[in-house]
Amino acid sequence: MHLVLAGPLEKGFPPPQGERVHYLGHLAHGQVANLFRALDVGIISILDTPFGRYCFPQKAYEMLVCKLPVVATAIGQMRELYASTPQALFDPGDVIALTRAVLWQLQAGEIPSVPVADWRELIGSVELVLQRQVRLARGT
Repeated sequence: MHLVLAGPLEKGFPPPQGERVHYLGHLAHGQVANLFRALDVGIISILDTPFGRYCFPQKAYEMLVCKLPVVATAIGQMRELYASTPQALFDPGDVIALTRAVLWQLQAGEIPSVPVADWRELIGSVELVLQRQVRLARGT
């Protein structure tokens, strides 16, 4: 098993070292889908913070579209998104549960059937809300 990491690093917090750890650095937007398609399991680890509980799980949707089996922290929207596959969820900080979830996904390769809206659909739904608010503000 290998660990592949990508993206920015926090100063003073280097990635782990080892022959089975691969840090790819910052990837160009077009390379992210290629990375997701090359992985066996994606891990979305979200901290149990106000941000973690209320953030939009964009990476999860990107991984779903790429047909990548995922394990995720059972926090906020991730708990709802993966409700049909609770075996893919783990509690924050629970290394044993994370290990169990990864091993399960390596065998099961379960991808929940979740509708993933494209940007046009997302913007369309926001536009309707904004138009409604404008009408209410104008009293029409």
